[in-house]
Amino acid sequence: MLYRYSDFIAAQESATPFAQGCFDSLIAAISRTDFPCYFAKHVITKDTLHMAFVENYADQEAMWAQACLAMTAYAEVEREPDIYRVFVLSFDVQLSSWEADDAFLWELLAYLRAHDPEPWMQGMPEDPSMPGWSFSFMGMPWFFNVNSPNNDRRKSRNATGQLSMIIQRTDGFDALVPLAQHDTVRQGLRSRIAPYDGQAVSPSMAGEADNPEMIEWIQFHTPNLNTEKPATKCPYHAALAAAAMV
Repeated sequence: MLYRYSDFIAAQESATPFAQGCFDSLIAAISRTDFPCYFAKHVITKDTLHMAFVENYADQEAMWAQACLAMTAYAEVEREPDIYRVFVLSFDVQLSSWEADDAFLWELLAYLRAHDPEPWMQGMPEDPSMPGWSFSFMGMPWFFNVNSPNNDRRKSRNATGQLSMIIQRTDGFDALVPLAQHDTVRQGLRSRIAPYDGQAVSPSMAGEADNPEMIEWIQFHTPNLNTEKPATKCPYHAALAAAAMV
């Protein structure tokens, strides 16, 4: 089920402990005055936060199918885009490492691609290494931000206390911030990360040392420590190939 912020508040009495815990952790995080993304609070004041909880499924296929249904429902909401709208997709799974979280991300994207009700977005490159690539679903471009307890050294990437994908349309930032102000706003946000995370912004972020070409997929799941390097080749097509063999 897809919840809007106000809908979840109204239905809290019937929420599962997992869903309530994710919700409480997220709201507590983004309500902090030092939370790096100062735009995040708008999802509460504007009632634009959407959440879905994938829980208690005995097999991975059922879990992927539920996630795909939730993503499809949210994409329909984004037919009329709102630059402040955010989707948090949380999974009731316990993974043991950053590497396991990373594999989970790319397996999820491979499943979404294979079950996308619409063709790949027109004009969008299909090669993740190409400039301008975004993940396409329902004919729209999406940015995935992996949050996980395994990000124990990068607190800004663990807002829900559970494995979650923070999902927004890739073109939302362009609509929110005029192009001429992109660098100023981006650097302002990144300057808030260091005191919050206890380390500088990840070198994997666009324009930083490990991502000078501003490739998008590298930013989906940044390494836990700045001394760790991201993959040099996108795992997406490998995950697609593996999914096709199942």
